[in-house]
Amino acid sequence: MAERVYPRSNSPDRLTSENNNKKNTRRNPCCCCFCWILSIIGLLILLTVIAAVAFYFIYKPKVPNYSVEKMSIKGFNFQGGSYLLSDQTFSLEFGVTVRAKNPNSRIGIYYEKGSNLSVSHTGADLCSGVFPNFYQPRNNVTVFETLLKTPSLQLSEIVRNGLYEEQRKRKIPLGVDIKVPARLKVGVHCDVIVDKLAEDTKVLSKKCSVNLKFWKN
Repeated sequence: MAERVYPRSNSPDRLTSENNNKKNTRRNPCCCCFCWILSIIGLLILLTVIAAVAFYFIYKPKVPNYSVEKMSIKGFNFQGGSYLLSDQTFSLEFGVTVRAKNPNSRIGIYYEKGSNLSVSHTGADLCSGVFPNFYQPRNNVTVFETLLKTPSLQLSEIVRNGLYEEQRKRKIPLGVDIKVPARLKVGVHCDVIVDKLAEDTKVLSKKCSVNLKFWKN
């Protein structure tokens, strides 16, 4: 009669199974902790989205409107052909009158420090200055003049000739860019056409676009 062979109680297969069970038991707390973290992050994202949607429907924010109403220009001298000299420098002064409209019925706008207002021609900067710091209440229109100065500016031959020809035709395209940190970051670009480069300049046409971004200090 054949003898029966019984496996050992501490066989390698059984030891391996017990070790795996112990490892799985040790990993479970870490998995639970990771799941809790993911749940909290998901909840925070959901609450942020809900708050943003609620803010939009309650306050109904609108983009502010800007336009260039008037300009005065000093410093350009195209008499006697001096503008043709390569070493000709210009001491420029631009007075730019801007109309800012806040159409929001529940939101005021704080215009803070660190702003920049510049005037350019075909990509060449002519003058720059700062936007005034002020608080604009809701449903408000504010008109103000900003003075821009450039004590000494040299322009390329292409720009000088272009300005001269456009001055002769009494139709000079200029770009006005405004960048203002205002709780929201406001960026404004205006395409303006004036009749001449003088103090009694008339604005022939204007077109402005506004870009808003959340401001981060």
